[in-house]
Amino acid sequence: MEAERIKDAKDRLIKSGNNTLEQKKKAKEEYDKQVEFGFVESNTSFEQWVSQNYPALTAGYQDYAAANGAYTQTLMQFDQQAGQAWQQKLRDNQRELLKSQDSYEKAFSVVLPDN
Repeated sequence: MEAERIKDAKDRLIKSGNNTLEQKKKAKEEYDKQVEFGFVESNTSFEQWVSQNYPALTAGYQDYAAANGAYTQTLMQFDQQAGQAWQQKLRDNQRELLKSQDSYEKAFSVVLPDN
């Protein structure tokens, strides 16, 4: 039962994360087109543009965040060592993003568990 709950939470996280990454890719393509055609001011970041023009990514990211929380909680409940390793992976990713100058990479960051 424990393994099944962890697997279900992991599967939901992977599905949600992949959906969010796909939405992020589509949003970036649209954002780049809008910038190219001059419809977006040069000082408007990708993240700002998304909040006003691409609600599917915002909704997808919220779903990903909820799935990530559920996965983390499930791991901590049934396999604390794996839960701590997952939290460390998330922290490591966050540290790397802080070093990055790429606003696209920083916005709507998705971390997926290994299969």
